Amino acid sequence: MAQTNDVQREIDSLKADLQSLRDDISELSKTSGKVAGDSVQAARDALREEADKLIDRLKQTASSAREEGEQVAGQIRDEVAEKPLPSLLTAFGVGTLVGWLVARK
Repeated sequence: MAQTNDVQREIDSLKADLQSLRDDISELSKTSGKVAGDSVQAARDALREEADKLIDRLKQTASSAREEGEQVAGQIRDEVAEKPLPSLLTAFGVGTLVGWLVARK
């Protein structure tokens, strides 16, 4: 009988250890899920910050290109106003050349 009691105590001890292990694994899963969630959130925040920086750079580049385009258009307008006949002949020549190239196809 003493041997049966010892075996039963061992079984009960193993059951308690197994339940403790299950509880630890469950807690570890929750903690790792939270850590993974925090990592994902940090990665999202970093990506959002980079996207915002890229959008700002794109806006600056677009603004700079628009200003430069307006400046060039102003220069062309001034050139045409100063020399209308050569500008007209140049436009006619370019148009004729483009028309000839398109017609060749």
